[in-house]
Amino acid sequence: MDHSVKVIDPRTFREGSQAVVHGLRRAFADILSAAGADPSQPQEISRRYGLDKTLAWRISRVIRQEDAIVAVRDIPRRPSIGIFLRKMEKHGVPADRIAAMWKALDDFEAFVHIHSGDRETLEVMVET
Repeated sequence: MDHSVKVIDPRTFREGSQAVVHGLRRAFADILSAAGADPSQPQEISRRYGLDKTLAWRISRVIRQEDAIVAVRDIPRRPSIGIFLRKMEKHGVPADRIAAMWKALDDFEAFVHIHSGDRETLEVMVET
């Protein structure tokens, strides 16, 4: 069993987190824009599209949070994003925007794997 300690360059970590979170932010915003929704109105998004209010709030926070490190804790998990995307597909969001969201999520999950191994560890890392 490998018990070596990973040394992470803080600048590389911050730049990488900014890039992947920006990709998610852009994908969420593009989907909501295509659906005619205002990301600053999570309650309206929840009502209009039948989304769980916590999910709508988290998506709104990811889009509006300027600091990528802070936004990490609000990024919904893959199953919740799947629910969001199915609802958005039903409301006419184009397939290319749905595909872009999956790509952004894949990029984020690759970043998580490389830098922390799992989401829980990443969230602890960004809290400190």
